[in-house]
Amino acid sequence: MILIAGEALVDVFADGAVRPGGSPYNVAIGLARLGKRVALATQISDDANGRLLRRALERDGVETDYLRRSPRPTPTATIRLEGFGSPTYGFTGLAELEVHPLRPIGADVACFHTGSYGIVSKRSSAALLEMFATAPPGVLRSLDPNIRLSMEPSGGRWREGVAAFAAHCDLLKVSEEDVRTLFGPDSDVDSIARSWLSERCALVGLTRGERGASLFTRGDRIDSRAFPSALVDTVGAGDAFQAALIAGLTDRSARASGNFGRELLQGLLDTAVKASALTCARAGADPPTRSELEAG
Repeated sequence: MILIAGEALVDVFADGAVRPGGSPYNVAIGLARLGKRVALATQISDDANGRLLRRALERDGVETDYLRRSPRPTPTATIRLEGFGSPTYGFTGLAELEVHPLRPIGADVACFHTGSYGIVSKRSSAALLEMFATAPPGVLRSLDPNIRLSMEPSGGRWREGVAAFAAHCDLLKVSEEDVRTLFGPDSDVDSIARSWLSERCALVGLTRGERGASLFTRGDRIDSRAFPSALVDTVGAGDAFQAALIAGLTDRSARASGNFGRELLQGLLDTAVKASALTCARAGADPPTRSELEAG
């Protein structure tokens, strides 16, 4: 099983549409649609938006054993789409959210993924880091920082959170935007991506928007061009990429990307880029199913 820990919220669009969201939530849905057994650890409210979130999890087959109820209103992300469907976000209701699992990581967990608000949350980051750092041997530890200064305005807190969790991960995925938000607009993005590789971290994925993506290993860089698709918006595109990446690694019973040859990694990256593109072709965070990903 793959265990995901992080925020669940609703995305509210300018046209009034309300859709399930939150980066870790989206990754869980994406993995379930790719045929993986997955559970989400988070708080979900009993209000109407919380019921919307729970119904979507149940519909796609995400296990709910790690969920806990919250009496507070469901957090929201107000989304404004800029040029080329790129979103800007405004968040409410995250400060009281707890996203660390209350149950120990079970023996059936093969991968533990986290990131986004959880790594900077004042209520959850310490407990989440402890669980991430002490995950049982053989558990693939995956991290997507998903930097959003509208969640937490302190760049320093984000840098500290990324550094702390990256020290214990096997797989790290970032966007070029994440890197530049952390280290400045003139950052050497590729060099910073490589700097996260370590004795522990064997694979860093770097998404480049319309220019595709790259995978960095300890001795190589693999590139993939963007998959052609009609653009509606880019909401959830990185989460679909992450889900496909994790699915590809766990499909082959690997616990670290060091077990993979270049050809296999190239195929894994191409598939993740395609998953991202298919998500961009429809409104909101709506990742593809396995059959959609395998078609064409």
